[in-house]
Amino acid sequence: MVESCRSGKCEILKHILDRLRLLLRGDGLSPSVLMLGDGSGGDTLAVWREFGEALSVYYFDLPGSRTFEFAMNRFSKYAVPCKILNKYEQIPRAHFDAVISLEVLEHLPNPNAAIYDMWGFLKSGGMALVTESFNGVQPRFPTHLYETQRFAGETAHMFARAGMCLSWQHGKLMEFRKYDDWKSLLPAL
Repeated sequence: MVESCRSGKCEILKHILDRLRLLLRGDGLSPSVLMLGDGSGGDTLAVWREFGEALSVYYFDLPGSRTFEFAMNRFSKYAVPCKILNKYEQIPRAHFDAVISLEVLEHLPNPNAAIYDMWGFLKSGGMALVTESFNGVQPRFPTHLYETQRFAGETAHMFARAGMCLSWQHGKLMEFRKYDDWKSLLPAL
């Protein structure tokens, strides 16, 4: 909860909202956004407050955890109409215009698998908005996995191997685009 009030996090959220504005189209269709690993739901609430029904928002975090239950209570209190995904396997493939995953990868034993999954969740041309703290293994962050330190500075390469190009970056916030034929975007040599 405190994290969402930190000035650095507020700036990241401002940039996320700016990037999501790029998805809004005049065709009346609601772009779909997956909030992947949003814990207490603060980012989901912020996206909903900014865009309301203009975006179709999905939320996933670990069901049964205290943060998941807290998020469910918040969504109920504020009548947030996001779609709750209770099982990772239920996340639709090639469905989302955007996946937002902030400070999640450093908690996972296999962040590469999660990155490949993000590729699978996105439609062609979709964007993944990601922050990570692979170098943030410290006693005050007991859920950051020691073995993920080896990925510090490698995030863009990890996404590239999964078929996503770094298309924009501001500080810690990185945007990766999924292109089914991304090699065609490279200049001819």
